Amino acid sequence: MKTDLRNYPARVKFTHTMPTLIGSDRNLQNVKVVGRLIRGDNGQWFLYEDGVRTKVSLNGSLPHINEGDYVVLNGDYFIGQTSFLVANEIQICSRNFNKLSNKRETKDLGGLEILTDTKKRENILTRAKAIKCIRAFLDERGFVEVETPHLRYYPSTSAIQMRTKSRINEHEYFLRGSPEKHMQRLALTIPKFYEIGKCFRDGECDETHSPEFTMLEFYSTFSDYNFMMDLTEELIEEIALKTMGTTKLRFQGYDIDVKRPWKRISIRDASKQNYGIDLIETSTGDLKKLLEIKEDLSREVLLTKFIESKLEELFIQPTFLTNYPIGVGAPDKLNEFDVQTMERSEGFLARGLELINVGTLNNDPIFLIDHYAKNIERRYGADKVAEYLDEDFLYEIGCGIPPLACSGIGIDRLVMLLTGEKHINRVMCYPFKR
Repeated sequence: MKTDLRNYPARVKFTHTMPTLIGSDRNLQNVKVVGRLIRGDNGQWFLYEDGVRTKVSLNGSLPHINEGDYVVLNGDYFIGQTSFLVANEIQICSRNFNKLSNKRETKDLGGLEILTDTKKRENILTRAKAIKCIRAFLDERGFVEVETPHLRYYPSTSAIQMRTKSRINEHEYFLRGSPEKHMQRLALTIPKFYEIGKCFRDGECDETHSPEFTMLEFYSTFSDYNFMMDLTEELIEEIALKTMGTTKLRFQGYDIDVKRPWKRISIRDASKQNYGIDLIETSTGDLKKLLEIKEDLSREVLLTKFIESKLEELFIQPTFLTNYPIGVGAPDKLNEFDVQTMERSEGFLARGLELINVGTLNNDPIFLIDHYAKNIERRYGADKVAEYLDEDFLYEIGCGIPPLACSGIGIDRLVMLLTGEKHINRVMCYPFKR
């Protein structure tokens, strides 16, 4: 459908914004305000802009209007039991040719969904506030914001990755599953740094997982996982206070309080207190019986399955599950007080939501070469080790990076917690389209 746009105003000068108009304490004459005209259930016109709407009475001889047209209204504003704007003149800025409806299926139409769904609009604004708060918090503490590549020359060994081939050199590149390998190498020269960025994993897609998601990772040299757990608690508490005005949040049917200090419990103690076993001392055979698994799986896989299915769901209030057994998850530094475990922890709440990953990083290049070579062999086959081993990462780690600790937070899940949303799609402008 064609329409003549030549007479539509390119630059609109208006005397009031919608919030200031609604916030007025007196009648106003000859006001000019912009917004989108929408109809209520009873056919009444409203002007909507910036999350605010006001009742409108269209007066006199006016041009043809479609519901959803973006307009400039000139008229008088009257305050009463129901305040309203009497429009004497309309300038059309943009025509709408589609039906606007709250009932329409809009999950793939992010802009329209945010327009028609007030709660989702609030979620997106909360997300922006939370990210602004993260940056302010870390900047004030001397962290430097950095950007690392989304396209990786070498694949990850921990997540199923999305791939793309370059026309420049025919090399198959990989979309990053996390920024960690490039981030760690920056410790060669920057003592504190962070990144907020997109990551991609070609795996689960459900209420708490999206193939495209946003991660925060922040690193501090000469620090350990205890320091990073403290700092992460402080960060989450401040985000909640500055975005929601309270540390008490309602999520997944639970009343959650993110106020410090959070509970911390080791894998050993959690398994002893809840299942009467020391998971790390339990034999592989007993693990298979506990999990009711008959197939032949490695001990590391069995330990991971037990933690994921038996321990992660124990915690309602924010809790750090600490001291993971060697071989489960990232290859973090050995715990000097319990050499069968690593200085690694994950933050859980609401019976299973994983929000945070914290660790003291292993910076031993000899160990890492062996670790990543074995991971590549398990995932891709022995014939791929030479091709897929990240030589750049290993070379720079081999130059000697200082002791280093990291915390990683899923931004989408954090906003779910703040807003009480059950599905990750509700906190993303444009969710992953299946």
